[in-house]
Amino acid sequence: MRVGVKFCGGCNPRYDRSGELDKILDHFAKDSDDFAKDHSETGKALFGFAKDGGVYDVMLVICGCNNQCASTDEYTFDKKISVGETGNIPSVVRLITQYRDEEAQ
Repeated sequence: MRVGVKFCGGCNPRYDRSGELDKILDHFAKDSDDFAKDHSETGKALFGFAKDGGVYDVMLVICGCNNQCASTDEYTFDKKISVGETGNIPSVVRLITQYRDEEAQ
């Protein structure tokens, strides 16, 4: 399962967007030892920074505030998960795990 990661523009300097991503990636370390893999593998969540025109199973948008204004119009994806300043990382991990496991069946 390919997970495209998109950060907002970063207007809130108090929010550590990359730190939030690290917390999420820690839960999927066994799935992918290379963050930038550019292929899909059944039963694994492979993360990579979203590229214009990219096609993803899940789009993970990490925003520094609850406005969540980052655009995803330039991507194609099946599901979208947005994390705001008050994002709940355990919920995000549960959703990605659920989507990964559903794909593997």
